[in-house]
Amino acid sequence: MELTFNERRVLGVLLEKGFTTPDQYPLTLNALVTASNQKSCRHPVTQLTEDQVLEALDRLRKKGLCSLVQPAGGRTNRWRHLVRETWQLDGAEGAVLAELLLRGPQTDGELRQNASRMAPLESLEALHQAIEKLRGRTEPLAVRLGPEERRRGVRYAHTFYPGAELEALKKHDLAEAAAHPEEPAAAAGPVAPPPAVPLAPDHAEALGRRIDEQAEKLAALEARLERLEKELGLGGTGG
Repeated sequence: MELTFNERRVLGVLLEKGFTTPDQYPLTLNALVTASNQKSCRHPVTQLTEDQVLEALDRLRKKGLCSLVQPAGGRTNRWRHLVRETWQLDGAEGAVLAELLLRGPQTDGELRQNASRMAPLESLEALHQAIEKLRGRTEPLAVRLGPEERRRGVRYAHTFYPGAELEALKKHDLAEAAAHPEEPAAAAGPVAPPPAVPLAPDHAEALGRRIDEQAEKLAALEARLERLEKELGLGGTGG
């Protein structure tokens, strides 16, 4: 299913606010406009008008992704998403999808940090489980942008982009991976020093003679220095 940018932003807001402000959810049109344009937790920051948000809501409703709630007593109409019901998503999956809709492609570390405000994600493993559930569906809701063999810095995206836009994202990340190859993982623990190699008998004998020669030269130099000090009257005096 392809969604326009405005549809993705509005749908992401409905998902997010269902988690973060349940007392105010479903949302009024005015609340949706404000939340769509808020400066935090959004990329890019937008200035959508009421008409643009209403148009996006109408398109999402026709696609079965949101519905209008008409409270009794003539109160203000409100809007709710149907994403979790349509695709049977758990909390972690819904939170990850909301983040991808609101901020675009992100790494696993970014997704864990950002989505944790909506649903518990105690570890990267829990995050990866949610991503793999989204990726492993008959009609995937998330996709990996970087090469499969890469381990660090890989970004993930939702699959609601128009085909050409999603392909452009994949090509960009593949080109980035090729331009910046992943460094090999560091070796675990300190590297052991190489084992000592025993000296051959003739080598050890030659080394011993060399040491003796150097010791004799040092002793001769010390004796010569002592004689020079005496001749020049530089020796220490007793008493």
